[in-house]
Amino acid sequence: MATPRTIYLRASSYGSITQGLRMFAGEDLLLNVQMTPPVDITGWAISMGVYSQYSGGTSLGTISAAMIVDGPRGIFTFSIPGSLTASATVGRWVFDARRTDSGSKMTVMDGWIDLRAALQP
Repeated sequence: MATPRTIYLRASSYGSITQGLRMFAGEDLLLNVQMTPPVDITGWAISMGVYSQYSGGTSLGTISAAMIVDGPRGIFTFSIPGSLTASATVGRWVFDARRTDSGSKMTVMDGWIDLRAALQP
């Protein structure tokens, strides 16, 4: 993956934080996420889903599990390779990130992605 564009987002264990972002089809994207307020996420399993609509719909594909960057400070990342969006339908997609480890299911952030067509090949 080429050097991705980085977007900074927030998440919360008190209730999901809703956010919107824009990206171009085929663009590599790195989402850096900070728990707000900071919570120790050491040992958490966090997954992300991206869909064409809120009731499920078409999945964008498999987003790798979050990589915990700094567990005690609540910082993690998701990588979205451009290959997942290169042939996706341009428009609004919805996402959520959930803590999914044993005994805990909790949405920590959600929102939408406005996927735009790249103007240059």
